[in-house]
Amino acid sequence: MPSVLVNGQSLHYTDSGGDGSPILLSHPMFLDAVHMAPLAHLLAGEGYRVVTFDQRCHGATEFDGQPFTLIECAKDALGLASELGIERAIFAGELLSATIALHAALLDPDRVAGLLLVGPTAYATDPGEIASLGVGLAQWKEFGPQASEFARIAQAATGSSQAAADLMDRWRSADWQQVQAMADAWLGRPGITENLGRVTCPAVVIHGSSEFYIPLAHGQHVYENLGGSKLFGTVNRQFQALSIVQDPQTLDLVRGLMRDRFPAQRPTA
Repeated sequence: MPSVLVNGQSLHYTDSGGDGSPILLSHPMFLDAVHMAPLAHLLAGEGYRVVTFDQRCHGATEFDGQPFTLIECAKDALGLASELGIERAIFAGELLSATIALHAALLDPDRVAGLLLVGPTAYATDPGEIASLGVGLAQWKEFGPQASEFARIAQAATGSSQAAADLMDRWRSADWQQVQAMADAWLGRPGITENLGRVTCPAVVIHGSSEFYIPLAHGQHVYENLGGSKLFGTVNRQFQALSIVQDPQTLDLVRGLMRDRFPAQRPTA
């Protein structure tokens, strides 16, 4: 997994290569680019050049330890595209990274050809979210990902025993003290509801029915207020934790909606 220096961070990334239209894809909080591999593989199979990367404080990215805002993360994504010679791309992500992609579209709309958003929000944080995430983060920092508490979460996020075990191993080896900086940036995010109409690029918005921190209504609000052509889909789940991008329902929905919204991106026979 190569890396490139962007805004003082050594961002680790993968690049499927090829001459297809590029997609910049990133992960939710507490996960990494490895977790996005099934979705990246699907998109590469559809003919896209897919770049996945680890956000600050996550995965193999080397974080400079300084406080930052979510806007800086959007600048990281734009800067990574520049370093890779990508002038315009579809910006994609789940939860944390979906919201970062929205900020990138507002910061530099000429660079964002489209959006693939899984579980986005345009709202600023609320007291309930601050309290809930604060409790969970304190447990992670003090005790680490103990199997008795987090195995069920890993299983829900990945959908298979082997993928869950691999995720647990990555969690055990990670420095989760760093995640506090990203949590601070996330919980201090600005609301952008009044600016969604300025985002006029095509978009695909997907949301899980059981998302706890970012309820389904948040994704519906983003979809309804974006200013460009768009499609929306819901993934129905009884239990959801951290991610739905490895769920076969999500992968099928992404494939279908991306083909409809970005039909020119389909590979030729």
